[in-house]
Amino acid sequence: MRHRTLFLAIAAAALVFALAACKKKTVGADAAVAESAAQANDTAAPGPDVYVLGIEYDGEGGSSPVMWKNGEAQALAGGNPPASLFVSGNDVYLAGWAGGATLWKNGEAQLLSEGQSDARSVFVLDKDVYVAGVEPSAAGNQMATLWKNGKAQHLSSGETGAFAYAVFVSGKDVYVAGQEDDAEGKSVPTLWKNGQAQRLSQGSNYDYAKSVYVQGKDAYVAGRMQDAKGNWAVTLWTNGKAQHLSSGLDDSSSVFASGSDVYIAGYEHNAQDKWVATLWKNGKAQRLSDGKQNDSANCVYVSGDDVYVAGSNNGAATLWKNGKAQPLPENGNSTATHVFVAAKGK
Repeated sequence: MRHRTLFLAIAAAALVFALAACKKKTVGADAAVAESAAQANDTAAPGPDVYVLGIEYDGEGGSSPVMWKNGEAQALAGGNPPASLFVSGNDVYLAGWAGGATLWKNGEAQLLSEGQSDARSVFVLDKDVYVAGVEPSAAGNQMATLWKNGKAQHLSSGETGAFAYAVFVSGKDVYVAGQEDDAEGKSVPTLWKNGQAQRLSQGSNYDYAKSVYVQGKDAYVAGRMQDAKGNWAVTLWTNGKAQHLSSGLDDSSSVFASGSDVYIAGYEHNAQDKWVATLWKNGKAQRLSDGKQNDSANCVYVSGDDVYVAGSNNGAATLWKNGKAQPLPENGNSTATHVFVAAKGK
């Protein structure tokens, strides 16, 4: 009797299991897929927040600043578009001009310097906020200037003109990219590291360094300089060594390094004398616009496996993601100038 009872208990358990399995099977493949997707959604990390800074033109010579967050436009106060964007935690920083060099934090303005000064780039590390730009000297020349937490440091003497376009901080080292005129009036692309200037070329009328990115021991600087043929070429300096990526009246404005890859955003002139928005990856050019009118790639940002580029395409503010154009909603006569990608909640 005990063996028969045990057998019946085992049989009943098997029947329950079979019914459960049968019930799950009869739910159908769609339900199984939905259940699997739900589980994946529960564990997958949320996508990043993508911020894009831009300018909208009214067709009458006026313009207004705009910022898109994940494609949604947010109007910005003031009529002068900020030049730079940085996101740290829950705080959004902008740098630009509003009666002088100005830093905005979450929409609240801090005037760094009055008058003929300007702020062109902002970088935040821990609790320190760095801004690069210019301030006038007593002689009336612009001085390349770095503000740290609101306190100005002049990187040039003011005897000749100089300009700071970009700032990047790596550990304890602060890098600033820009240009400084020599005694003959030539513009010399310059990289300042902790206040010490490094000249990147002999200079010409239109040479400059526009962007800097540091990865490990390597400092990458993007800009343009005159090549041996007298053309102004998109140029990448790696630890001070120049590499020309184009020839002609071309320009670059942004550099980003990720792993072994180095990206530069800018534009090239085509045979019709139009600007073509271009992204260079390891020296190889990828045309992003069709060249029918003047367009440019103004900023590049890499997050994981995704490459984001902000610029203009057929005269409209555009964000390219992995080469695919994503026109921004309010994209009448406009351009996107800066892109920053931040993890949600960070």
